[in-house]
Amino acid sequence: MMPHLLKHLTLAGITSLLLLNSGRAQENLQQTLVSLLPQKGELAGWRQTYEARFFTADDLFEYINGAADLYLQYGFRMVLTADYAAGADSNGVTVEIYTMASPLHAFGIYAAERSPSEPAIAIGVEGYHSANVLNFYKGPYYVKLTSFTLDRDMGPVLAEMARFIADRIKGHFTAPEMLTLFPQQDAILHSERYIPSDFYGQSYFQNGYRRDYRNNACGDFQLFLIPFSDSLEARDAFAKYSEFLLKQKHPQNVKAAGENLRLALHSSEGDVVVFCQGALIGGALGGSCRQMLKTRVYHWAETIRLPGPSPY
Repeated sequence: MMPHLLKHLTLAGITSLLLLNSGRAQENLQQTLVSLLPQKGELAGWRQTYEARFFTADDLFEYINGAADLYLQYGFRMVLTADYAAGADSNGVTVEIYTMASPLHAFGIYAAERSPSEPAIAIGVEGYHSANVLNFYKGPYYVKLTSFTLDRDMGPVLAEMARFIADRIKGHFTAPEMLTLFPQQDAILHSERYIPSDFYGQSYFQNGYRRDYRNNACGDFQLFLIPFSDSLEARDAFAKYSEFLLKQKHPQNVKAAGENLRLALHSSEGDVVVFCQGALIGGALGGSCRQMLKTRVYHWAETIRLPGPSPY
């Protein structure tokens, strides 16, 4: 056999094997998602009305065109969607189970769609209920239940299915441990966010965390943290961000004080206080009380310690 023909046949074989393995992985994921749903008779009052459908990253735009990019940013892998009739009145309910890249990414997309005004409920790691919607996350799954009955509160009905699915997701999971490093004073409840890439629009900021705050003297502002692999990487990113901030602010509106990997800027656009401490970059954005923010943030920098190993 000619060498070039053998080469082409080998490449074709490798390609076929990769496609076969990919197909099996997709089938396994589908089976896992189906196993999280109640089978016939397992959940009284619930009846599945249509076969479950599945979407992957290749065709997610066909299902949620306007939001697909956001889900892909959080490592979307597959979604199962199934329709049910629930309760004595056979109210229509759609169940969606999104598989994300990791528990951290599941939290990230959940937090991105959560409103701080909605009170948290104890389903999964955390959930919330508003009007005809109940969403929660647990493990690598983000689960959404939507009722099409708008004339009454469907919360208790949706909670039945939500708890059933949450119990089917095995393992013990908690909120991202990095969030425990944020101060509690003046924090707005349920405002935590995780952004996996291009945090604050900076390509060198990956895996950023932030929380919203409100203070009578300062107004609204955010605190943020970004962990790095080591202090050298953090220092390099701090230098890039400092340069960016100094260039972006109008010279007439800026007073800069940068020393010992600290930077404090004041402008009409809002205050900025940034620090680099070990393998962490953190700080505050917004508000209108630079000295107060500077004091609080620099004290935070001196006392902060990275958590130990975690599933995140």
